[in-house]
Amino acid sequence: MPLLILPFILILLSTFSLFRNRSQRAMQKQKEAFWEKEQRANLTRKQDISGLDYIQIPLDSFPVGQFPDERLSSLEQTLERLGSRQILNLSGISNTDLKLKYGAANLPVLSDCDANFTTLATVIVSYGERLPQSSATGRKPCACWNAAFPGKPISAKITRCSAPCTGSTAKAQSWRHWQKPCAAWTFC
Repeated sequence: MPLLILPFILILLSTFSLFRNRSQRAMQKQKEAFWEKEQRANLTRKQDISGLDYIQIPLDSFPVGQFPDERLSSLEQTLERLGSRQILNLSGISNTDLKLKYGAANLPVLSDCDANFTTLATVIVSYGERLPQSSATGRKPCACWNAAFPGKPISAKITRCSAPCTGSTAKAQSWRHWQKPCAAWTFC
């Protein structure tokens, strides 16, 4: 009986060894490809980044200074400070790809632009959440990313409301897809 089990164990071990070696070779190829791409990226010459589609903050579309709230004032100051900086949405693009396309020397500048975008997104969310309800309508204004930054997609819509938006923002309420632009500040 033990002699019958021995061939099965040998077949099982050899199959395991075959798959392990195949997996290790694939991982080694991936690692070599990565380091080759990284080396090419590090050797890429500096490209002109002045023509990139930088985000401009339309401060006039925000109700700056209309509400006497210390936290809102702080967020508005951050928005104004970001208004003088370069902002790019580089989400989903690896550093290696950035270096390949724009050169390794531009990576710190591009990283700062992306960090500014992250700060901007956070500030807009906080700003929209912090806005007080309108005394006239009893509803809270919505901060619509699509209106403030038309043509600048973001993976999640930056709108915080107590109720679903209506009117021109009804289509924009979807978290992932915008059908048409909405007004910068509408009531939910």
